[in-house]
Amino acid sequence: MVAALVIAMMIIPVSNISAEDPDISFLFDMGNGQTYWYDVTNQATVKEVIEDAASELGLDVTFESGKLISMGGVTDCIIGTTETTWKFYSWNGTKWVYNETYDLLEAPSKTSAWAFYPDSDDMVMPVATPVSKHVWTTFQGSSAANGVSNSYGPDKPLLPVEWSTTYTTGYVNSGILAAGDYIYHTTGGDFFNNDSNDPWVYCIDRFTGKEVWKFRYPSGAGYETTTPVIVGDMIIISATSGNLFCLDRFTGEELWNEVMPYEPPVTDGKFDWKGRTFVTGPTTPVYDSGALFFGTADGRIYCYAVDREQATKVWMVEPTLDEGRGCFYYNAPVITSVNGERVLFIGNYDGYIMAMRISDGSRIWSSLGKSLIDMSDDNVAEPGKPGSVGSIVALPNGKILVMCSDSAMISLTGFTLMIDAATGDVETKLEVLMSSPVALDDGFIAYVSPAANGIDKLTFEDGSSKDVGYAVYKFNYDGKAVWESKEYQLIKAPLTYADGVIYGMDYSTGYYYPTGGCITAINADTGEELWRLLLEPFSQGSYSMCQPTIIEGRIYVGNDYGAVYCLSNVQGEFETFDEDISLNSDGFRHWSWYALAVFIAVLLVVFVRFY
Repeated sequence: MVAALVIAMMIIPVSNISAEDPDISFLFDMGNGQTYWYDVTNQATVKEVIEDAASELGLDVTFESGKLISMGGVTDCIIGTTETTWKFYSWNGTKWVYNETYDLLEAPSKTSAWAFYPDSDDMVMPVATPVSKHVWTTFQGSSAANGVSNSYGPDKPLLPVEWSTTYTTGYVNSGILAAGDYIYHTTGGDFFNNDSNDPWVYCIDRFTGKEVWKFRYPSGAGYETTTPVIVGDMIIISATSGNLFCLDRFTGEELWNEVMPYEPPVTDGKFDWKGRTFVTGPTTPVYDSGALFFGTADGRIYCYAVDREQATKVWMVEPTLDEGRGCFYYNAPVITSVNGERVLFIGNYDGYIMAMRISDGSRIWSSLGKSLIDMSDDNVAEPGKPGSVGSIVALPNGKILVMCSDSAMISLTGFTLMIDAATGDVETKLEVLMSSPVALDDGFIAYVSPAANGIDKLTFEDGSSKDVGYAVYKFNYDGKAVWESKEYQLIKAPLTYADGVIYGMDYSTGYYYPTGGCITAINADTGEELWRLLLEPFSQGSYSMCQPTIIEGRIYVGNDYGAVYCLSNVQGEFETFDEDISLNSDGFRHWSWYALAVFIAVLLVVFVRFY
């Protein structure tokens, strides 16, 4: 349903309007990162406008006692002691103003917003505004992780890039958030340089690349791969030090920080679980229904109420070993509606997926955790380890898509499962490795690579069968391939969909051009490559795990060079670059060298298998 809304929204012509523009628009903010705009074309009542918008968008809507109660399956709820409801805001020309009361039977007189946020003295305001309608406030665009932007990319991108900025404070492995005139990202810390081994979060002007503010926080495990989340005028960062930091997103002022304990199950100095273990603190957090959700490296799942004053723990779930407790790494929880309730799904490095109601953390299946992969006896990449449940995507058909692998940095084998969200039953298994896919109304799109012990061929919906390639594929919800792109060496980061186009960033560096260092645009209907461009500057170690962020004709992406790029229809200046300005080389201590070695091993396995 949610993906259907996104696609429907894209066929409605929306243009940025100034505060003086007489046109009236309605913003629907789902409170989880997804936003939709609807242009008011008649002078009906507010209720009729909402109903018209809901009908055009395929969005269920419910009213009760003169109040908006439910929209798109997102319904008034209570988490802990906090009630989250649909709220009405009006635009006063410069900012949103919360209206405690409203009359659905009046005619709309100004641009307004309906947003799903908690009842609080410190009211959360929508991030999208009439002057900056498109935002990207969370990892993969929403708590459903569908990878869909309701904005648009450049039609004729030019090189050199419009601007780039390079840091000496670490790798850019987090997703890049966008709100208003700013983008936000972290750097991972140059942990072989004692003077700059701490990570940072940066706010930069998205039109110029100029720094607005930066915030330094303590180093932890030495690499930061989580993505922050924007909630109103706050930005919240999870760190490998075990901290959650909340900052004012306009000034960078620290508002509070919360320290998560690290207490994994240990007996006689050894971990009681079987899977890989990381000391990386909280996962990427998501915000949904008025609360913050995340897992931690010691195998717990948390729900917190957050405002500018404090973080308040609402509930914590600690699975037993029998329920599949294991380490959660950077992958964010995924939240979607199941039988009228919001439900959280998260996977771990013991091969389990957990499912629980966000209201209180209670299970929805017969067991809290469900085992999806156990390769303990034949895991070539990570001997003795069961493998991991990695990224998860909520689909619009009541299913979830789950990517399982051997848990290596560059996996040799694994598979992809389509699961009934309500029961946990596996309905479809594709024996291929996938990057985190984009979920659309009529199917999903992902970068696919052959699994060493997987299938040789994929079945297409026309009945044909083709060899599994290293390519981007679209699948229908029966698991049949719809189209196949040309081959690409490796796309590890999630793909992004915007306005009929799929965007993917190469994992390999520009040093390996033309098989690395590029961002590629693909027609989402046909799989045809629209363009493929090399991003500079780059270095031998500038691997990228950064999902492209698409906002109003610009693409933002980062890599291990410590670089952030802005690619658009505007041509930047030609510049020479010196690889010495990049981070101090870690040599073979840097994970990318291990990744390269494993990737070569993958190629050897494939060569032996197919030749």
